[in-house]
Amino acid sequence: MIFKRKIKSLYLILLVTALLMAGCGSTTNNSEAGNTGVFVDATISLTDAGTTVAGQIDVVQDICDAIVIPPKYEDFFDALGDVTFDTTSILPDNNDTTLYIDSYRVDYLPLPSPDSSGNMLMPPALNSVSWNKTIILPSNGSVSATIVTVPVATKLEFYNKGFLSTAPQGFYTVRVTFFGKSISGQSFTIVVDGDALFTDYNNC
Repeated sequence: MIFKRKIKSLYLILLVTALLMAGCGSTTNNSEAGNTGVFVDATISLTDAGTTVAGQIDVVQDICDAIVIPPKYEDFFDALGDVTFDTTSILPDNNDTTLYIDSYRVDYLPLPSPDSSGNMLMPPALNSVSWNKTIILPSNGSVSATIVTVPVATKLEFYNKGFLSTAPQGFYTVRVTFFGKSISGQSFTIVVDGDALFTDYNNC
């Protein structure tokens, strides 16, 4: 059972957090997808239904009403990523350059995070997660998809490692690597990053 903890942030923490959160949750990556002859402009925006700001990840399921039996908890969800892919073929028009994504992996790269005194700490390493996901990227087109980026299991992994006892939040780069093949069988990867803040948001 996860119990609510009160987060007390000093002005310095709020200031540092505001600076680190500038542009948080949304990143663009432009690169050629392997040897497919296609440039892919990928953008991701991290969202969590338990919060209202992109990139903010709620990692604690607070108790909203402890009087009732069983206790009433706030809603708690997998965090998602809204991804947009824009493709540009550099091959002649008669070449079909459709790309087929079949899976993706999410890595969590720790970033310096302020504690209650303004010291910068590194949040804990978290396990990568992988899923199968089919996304078709047409030649010279745009496609959007929604993926799971921070499942509840990863939220609990972060919480159980106890970082919130030393700092009010942990910052991460959430790196998503997509894997697939072109219509001609060429393998490719597409990497896109989004910055996230892991902490306790009371959404009762």
